[in-house]
Amino acid sequence: MSYELIACLYSWKFWRSQCSFLKLNCYIDCRYLIQWRAIAFDVDCEYLQDITAVFK
Repeated sequence: MSYELIACLYSWKFWRSQCSFLKLNCYIDCRYLIQWRAIAFDVDCEYLQDITAVFK
């Protein structure tokens, strides 16, 4: 795992807990390169269980 990926996942966990506590809609977008592919993790706190990885 890259440092960026780990930081993204920790940020997602933090913001997910904050969104749940505050009952807010939040959006997190982490972008970085893994094996020459740009990967974006999108988090919508309305659906706390969903993580979508978009390969471009």
